[in-house]
Amino acid sequence: MQRFAETKCEYNCYNLQRLQKAEAKMVKVSTFAAMTLGAFIFLQSVDKLHVWIALRQDEKRERQMQELEIAKMKKTLLTDLKEKESSV
Repeated sequence: MQRFAETKCEYNCYNLQRLQKAEAKMVKVSTFAAMTLGAFIFLQSVDKLHVWIALRQDEKRERQMQELEIAKMKKTLLTDLKEKESSV
């Protein structure tokens, strides 16, 4: 009976060790999966941010070009008006 109890205890200890190893492996695998998912989400958000910044810069550049064109047109119209006034 004593030997049976010892073997049962050894068996339980062995099973406990197997469970702990399996649990540790599951933790490693789930951590890897979570970190991979987190990295993917992070890269997607960085990519979207990069695109948003690039679009804002393009819009700003276009607006500046339009303002510069308007200023040039305004200057030419004012010089034409002054020439007409001086000729009259």
